[in-house]
Amino acid sequence: MGTQVVQVGNSRNWILRLTAAVALIGMAAPGWGATPDCAAAKKIYSENCAVCHMANGKGNTVLATPDFTDPKWQAAHKDPELIDAITNGVKLTDMPPWKGQITPAEIDALVQCVIRAFGKKAAPAHHTSKK
Repeated sequence: MGTQVVQVGNSRNWILRLTAAVALIGMAAPGWGATPDCAAAKKIYSENCAVCHMANGKGNTVLATPDFTDPKWQAAHKDPELIDAITNGVKLTDMPPWKGQITPAEIDALVQCVIRAFGKKAAPAHHTSKK
């Protein structure tokens, strides 16, 4: 019995195919590579969240809502925690669950476009410069 060698193709074709597969997965999986709708998120925040969290994100001391502009608060609270708080509410507080009232994509946009914009630097945008 001899050993057979199967040539997969040149590495460039393999890389192109892998890149295309990753791109297709990204389009099919919610949240993977999706650009959040920041305008809609800002509207949702102003209509539903600013009542307690204030328009400037500094929170309401009477209600003991967090100060989203505080860098220490931003560093201490990771995105999955914020998504869970918005989705399911926060026990023993006045924070209600928003699950079923706003979509998971809208919740993600609230975290990325509004809450993080108050105090935590967003990931740098990828700009192309024209020279």
